[in-house]
Amino acid sequence: MTSPKEMADTVVRAFVEQDRKRYDETARYFAEVLMELFPGFDEIEIRSSAAHYAAALKNQDKISEAGLDAGEQLKHGGWKDVESELSKMCTALKIPEEYATRTTEFWRKHSIEKRVNYKWEPSKAEWVGDCFEADKVLTTAILGSDDFSGVLGGLYVAAVKCHDKRDQNGLLSHDAIYMGRDIMTQYYSIIKNNMKGK
Repeated sequence: MTSPKEMADTVVRAFVEQDRKRYDETARYFAEVLMELFPGFDEIEIRSSAAHYAAALKNQDKISEAGLDAGEQLKHGGWKDVESELSKMCTALKIPEEYATRTTEFWRKHSIEKRVNYKWEPSKAEWVGDCFEADKVLTTAILGSDDFSGVLGGLYVAAVKCHDKRDQNGLLSHDAIYMGRDIMTQYYSIIKNNMKGK
């Protein structure tokens, strides 16, 4: 059985590979985490689900990096492709479809914050609510209840902000990696300690 720290290390590696545009590696690392979170599914289903998630990230990156102005970026037709890939993941893992919808909205709104010289203003961060709700759908599907969704959602939002911290080359900073790993270790500890049949 994989420890929460090992799961956190793995998910951080997945996002590092996303930044490097190595989406096959992203999918491989996500599959390792999904195997722990969804033990009732076979390896083929898990790897297919991880591939759909990585494809959604790839589509999101294409939109975010297309050099569009904020309005064009928010209205881009490619967000439908993002949601479609996430929907396929939901179908495979029997996660409610709301996860695909909420995650797409979270990514769509959050993509504006990745723009150069964007100033973080928490009161205007519309993505936070969608991020929180998406995580609630996911963790409720895993745990069978939303008893821990408040804490887990808060940790996940914090991890997203770590992912926003970049070095001068536009890659994840060392501080972001260490902080993100610590936060996600707590996140997976709560999940693993409360999974049925753990």
